[in-house]
Amino acid sequence: MAAAAMGGTLVIVTYLLLRQHAWSLILLVPLMLFALVGSIGMLSQGLSLPTSGPSAAPLEGVAVLLMLIIAAALGALVLAGGLFRPKACSISMLLIGAVNTALIFVACNQGYSGATSQQIIVQLRDPSGAPVAGAAVRYDRYGYGAGGRDVFDGSGGPLYTDEKGLVEVPSRRGRYETNMKISKNGFRDITVKMDMQLSDLDQTRGIEISTYESRAVASGAISATEPLHLPLYLSPSTDAPASEVRLLSLYSKNDLSSEVKPLTLDLETGKFSADLSGDLQLEYFSETMTRFRDQRLRIRGLNGAQVLLVEHPKPRML
Repeated sequence: MAAAAMGGTLVIVTYLLLRQHAWSLILLVPLMLFALVGSIGMLSQGLSLPTSGPSAAPLEGVAVLLMLIIAAALGALVLAGGLFRPKACSISMLLIGAVNTALIFVACNQGYSGATSQQIIVQLRDPSGAPVAGAAVRYDRYGYGAGGRDVFDGSGGPLYTDEKGLVEVPSRRGRYETNMKISKNGFRDITVKMDMQLSDLDQTRGIEISTYESRAVASGAISATEPLHLPLYLSPSTDAPASEVRLLSLYSKNDLSSEVKPLTLDLETGKFSADLSGDLQLEYFSETMTRFRDQRLRIRGLNGAQVLLVEHPKPRML
């Protein structure tokens, strides 16, 4: 941002000193077009973000105010460019300025794409240590902001591992969350979630590996800036725990407050506890953090237990 501000200031000063010449349009056209597009983008994004209510993020109002200030400054720059236009006009210089704008836009996109890229090499092996070739890797990337998924390479795949079990997955540094799903016939599917880098100062970001049967098999931190080499193991499908459907009827004698910590239920003993040694985790929470009627009970399966939604048959009417 600092480099862009310095470059823009240099262009403005150069243009003001030489605006008596028609060729100064080569500098004015990109400057005004980028300022106009930036002003409209900031204004629309600032007006679309909620500043209050359950969907508003912390300090969202401050962010919206900054966006509106930047939009006003860029709009003022566009008006100033119209007032201090070159004293001589040339159609050919206008066309050259438009082409110059397009080239700058492409260069900025390519430069940002290269500056924020992060190489991730995934290496898959079976329990014996042999590489797993032909495994499919699909990925989705989510960005932070009003667009949500307005990121480069939002989704892709399948990418397949080679004979050495290696595959390169495109990734980005910054406020992007990357989710990868790895599948191979005869093996259990695994999911890899790489958290966002919320700040440029963050040197690490979280990672979580899970399977369909078990949540958070492994978790930790990885580098947020350096290239990564992730060695992962695929377990045979026969190692997956056998599914057993048990219907449980849960009743509450009293309403629980939102301060109650999550409890777990051991399916063998039928006892609740506050540790993670149980099979089911039950958490009472507020979906919007504002209204009592939005209280929910979240149930998660632990230690390979699966939670299924089973519809009870309706009683027949005689």
